[in-house]
Amino acid sequence: MKALLSLMTILVCFMPLSNAMATDTTSNRIAAVLVQLRSENNRITALSKADKLTLLATAQKDANGAKAAMIQDFTDHFKERQVYYYIDTNYNKVISKDFDGVLLNADGTPAKNLVINKNSSNYLIVFYGTAIFQAPGEGVITDSSRYINDMNRPQGRGLVVCNDKMQQKEFYYKFGYEENLIKIFSNRKYYYSSKKFEIEYFPFAKQLNNAFKKSKSKE
Repeated sequence: MKALLSLMTILVCFMPLSNAMATDTTSNRIAAVLVQLRSENNRITALSKADKLTLLATAQKDANGAKAAMIQDFTDHFKERQVYYYIDTNYNKVISKDFDGVLLNADGTPAKNLVINKNSSNYLIVFYGTAIFQAPGEGVITDSSRYINDMNRPQGRGLVVCNDKMQQKEFYYKFGYEENLIKIFSNRKYYYSSKKFEIEYFPFAKQLNNAFKKSKSKE
């Protein structure tokens, strides 16, 4: 019982720090959020070429598990804007704003009647991965050299929020100790962690949704 109370105390005191480095840059002008889903294409292709069938099956299962968790997280916890999904192998098309047949609904079907088009800039792109260090209050990171070599890059991964040019606006990340807390207190359908590969997803859609709400209340 004492151990449980101690764990609850840690949860209450420290979980809000997971988005301490995030900047409040959301705006009512944003029409949509594009969620990038990791395909693990390079890993899967390499395992296939090496004929490592057991590892290949594991990687495919893990990739699908992480994608499903991210989709479920945004489906259930992000309500402030229209959400579209895309597979990371279509990254270049998204950057070129070639959205037709690329942006997907949560069920994997191509999204129709999009609220953005080739001339739009009023949307965000988010992905789960490694962020660039961003001080509190710092705006969009436009220095391209920082994306190549950032010595202060935060440890671990989280939700990275970018503008339409894929320039980082803010990020939400977890501390190492939070992994066990999230596993204990979160619904398992919202996170995924591979036992074999560095393939994971931890839920951050609610934090992003709350950031939109906070921004809306200020405008």
